[in-house]
Amino acid sequence: MKTIILKKTGLTESLNENLIVDELPKPEIDDNEVLIKIHYAALNHRDLWIAKGLYTGIKLFLG
Repeated sequence: MKTIILKKTGLTESLNENLIVDELPKPEIDDNEVLIKIHYAALNHRDLWIAKGLYTGIKLFLG
């Protein structure tokens, strides 16, 4: 499945250094879980501010 991974935050020449498009294996789910197929997704301004390190006060898990 296609993913967008936030590798780091901060101002850089290009967001390509912060956000990486990658392919990961489809996750395995348990009996009490569901897997939802997403056809389209987008980034909004808040996502871009987070990637640039301009959105303060949140804790991130960086992949």
